[in-house]
Amino acid sequence: VAPVLAVARNLESLPRHVVVGIDFSVSSIRAAKWARRLLHPEGMLELVYVAADGPFGAGADGVPAAESNQVLVKRIERDMERLVSSLELQPGMRAITVRRTGNAGEQLCLHADSVGADLIAVGSHRYKFLERLSMGSVSAAVLYHAGCSVLVAPPEPS
Repeated sequence: VAPVLAVARNLESLPRHVVVGIDFSVSSIRAAKWARRLLHPEGMLELVYVAADGPFGAGADGVPAAESNQVLVKRIERDMERLVSSLELQPGMRAITVRRTGNAGEQLCLHADSVGADLIAVGSHRYKFLERLSMGSVSAAVLYHAGCSVLVAPPEPS
């Protein structure tokens, strides 16, 4: 199944600034790889992880929320570094990682607007109808609210 690219009227060349929503799902990593393929040779990729609002509670092992957050942040940083390495950026390309908090679709669009992104790339999870109603769809929210082009990468067919 191929990714879908919705191109804004003002995009007349390869995107120079791309925001990629990363949740470490197969489809979000696939979106990052497709975004890298479309990136201008001197472009910037921003890999953005959006955490849900509110602190994490103590885990089943009784680890306090503050410690759980520190462990999670370190794991996210490590996983982001691995992802950046796997993208095999050309010499003129750059990548940075960003963490935000809140509603993922909203935060991705706000961040893309604030940095003047040409493209937002996200993965699609193919949730069933009732799951989309209860959880919402990040890809649908980004498609609806983005002020730039959008790439939606579905998961690989099973």
